[in-house]
Amino acid sequence: MTETKNEIKSLENCIDLIDCIFDELMGAYPAWRHAWRDQKELERAKISWLRTIVEAGTNDLRDLNRGLKRCRADRSAFVPSAGQFIAWCIDKDNYDSPLCSLCGSYIGEKS
Repeated sequence: MTETKNEIKSLENCIDLIDCIFDELMGAYPAWRHAWRDQKELERAKISWLRTIVEAGTNDLRDLNRGLKRCRADRSAFVPSAGQFIAWCIDKDNYDSPLCSLCGSYIGEKS
């Protein structure tokens, strides 16, 4: 029974994390509605992005924060692809900085 509770908690953490990432993306990219025109498209994109993050092995919140920082600095109004986001996450040359707390205590507790 404990394993099931842990699995549920892990799933809840994944949902919270992807929701946080998408909140950041929507704040950084004013033309985000061109990528996700309705709730169904948004939910499909969240699943796809989460799959991409997992497949890339990007499981360090500092890496994800680096990608989000690049998004906030991006001059484009349009959301990057999940692959571009991952590339920004793993590029440590220019954006390695302390973890910001824009996602609230969730990110702070998990780092």
